[in-house]
Amino acid sequence: MASVELRRLTKTYGSAPVVDDVSLLATIPAGGGNPPVTAINSPANGATVSGTVTVTATASSSAGIAKIELYIDGILATSVSNTTNLSYSWNTAGVANGSHSLQTKAYDPSNNVGASAVVSVTVSNGVTQQLLGNPGFENGSNAAPWVASPGVISNDPAEPSHSGSWDGWLDGYGTAHTDTLSQTIAIPASIATATLSFWLHIDTSETGSAAFDTLTVQIRNSSGSVLVTLATYSNLNAAAGYTQKTFDLSSYKGQTIQVYLVGQEDSSLQTSFIVDDFTLNAK
Repeated sequence: MASVELRRLTKTYGSAPVVDDVSLLATIPAGGGNPPVTAINSPANGATVSGTVTVTATASSSAGIAKIELYIDGILATSVSNTTNLSYSWNTAGVANGSHSLQTKAYDPSNNVGASAVVSVTVSNGVTQQLLGNPGFENGSNAAPWVASPGVISNDPAEPSHSGSWDGWLDGYGTAHTDTLSQTIAIPASIATATLSFWLHIDTSETGSAAFDTLTVQIRNSSGSVLVTLATYSNLNAAAGYTQKTFDLSSYKGQTIQVYLVGQEDSSLQTSFIVDDFTLNAK
């Protein structure tokens, strides 16, 4: 706000005062005293959002913009300096479903501040469904709904599970051998994404640089025909500990498929393929 000061010099001549040298001093802050103007351009007020959302905003002031801040639910999310535009990728998976507020504040070089109107949005991220049954094989010798070759479902301490007590142990015989492990799943047509993951450990007695023993991960249709081979691992991938493998199955929504693993060994020197803690998350 501008401040005004009136000064005067009073002199007395005889009995009559005389006013002289009157001055009016006004102090006007930078920007003409007007705070910056800022607004959120997207998302729109009342919008329903999910996943990662780009929040954009602008600011203006005749004195220039020193800083723009974005607040989500009253908490500072990001700040940008010396620009009139803000863009922020907001991962809504990190907040609860429901109503959330967005607001920006803009500052000029004299620290005058202007705030945007509050934008209210509704976050609606779908509930994740786990589509696989008995994903960690903790039903023990009752493999269902998995279909497994004899001996694949194991709690042998020679090959510890990733978690729990049981795992799927394909091959490891050191002779010509084939093991399979599969489960049939109906993926709802209404979902947006479907992601398969599992933990894999491979150990081997093979040496050299040839892939003698293999584990193939496939998607088959309900009749057993191979739709795609997601990955093939071999004795060359042997390593200490488990690693997680992840695959996008979103293209199979609305279909009934089989997650199908085939382990094959040659005639000598064992390779063990141990799998555990499967998930097929759809949302």
